[in-house]
Amino acid sequence: MQSSDVSSLSFFKAVTSSPVRCAERGVAAPFTSPLLFATRLRLGAGLRFEVLVPNPAGREGSFVLPWSAATEAFQPSLADQALIEALNLLLVAGVELQPEHVRQAARLAACTGLAGREARHAGLSDHVGARGVDAMQGFAHSLECWLCTCPIEDDRQRAAALAVRVAAIADAASVLEVHCALRTAWVVDGWLLLANLWRLAPAEARIAVLRRCLALAPPPADEMLQWPGCGTLGRMPEALPFSSAAGFVDSAVCEAALAEWLAAA
Repeated sequence: MQSSDVSSLSFFKAVTSSPVRCAERGVAAPFTSPLLFATRLRLGAGLRFEVLVPNPAGREGSFVLPWSAATEAFQPSLADQALIEALNLLLVAGVELQPEHVRQAARLAACTGLAGREARHAGLSDHVGARGVDAMQGFAHSLECWLCTCPIEDDRQRAAALAVRVAAIADAASVLEVHCALRTAWVVDGWLLLANLWRLAPAEARIAVLRRCLALAPPPADEMLQWPGCGTLGRMPEALPFSSAAGFVDSAVCEAALAEWLAAA
């Protein structure tokens, strides 16, 4: 398990309102440190990265930290630092951070081998994996099957709410993919990482991973709701609040989730 200085988050701005634009919401980053996995990056002043960290109380909203502060609070791995370095090489003044930028940087960082052999192999490979829509449909189905066995009523309700949201993302992506690849990438951004994390996590960690997935699930940006097939994304069932656990899986699971995400590029 990894520790963090959660108390330090109180010094930073908390965002609770829905993002208007996708760039404001940020892009999910495939970090390998468990406490940073799938947190979101966006560009702040001076082309400096900001990290959006889920509220540790499990409630709506995220804390916005400069990358320098995130390194102190969450101790990113060498692979995570390599990802940021690769992203810095791809940045161009006046160009907003896009999901494709993060994917390119993740491939470059994975090729260093710092995220493990599987990630390095995926970063070097030209193989194209399953469609994102298929992965999201599988994620929703797995949640629906698992909730029937969950011993905690509140978490059954959380799993049901998340399954509805994942299914809606899959439906929206299936409509969008015939219109615009960039918009599809924004809609599924972050969700494929969570789908991999859920599938690869050990059975005993499923409740903690469920709660972590809910904390990391990105809210739809207002501009998305105007896109074809995306109108329902703003009318999703709310999940019950929870107190999130500090550690939920180890870095090996995060590395495996990263490798599968890269292989599906």
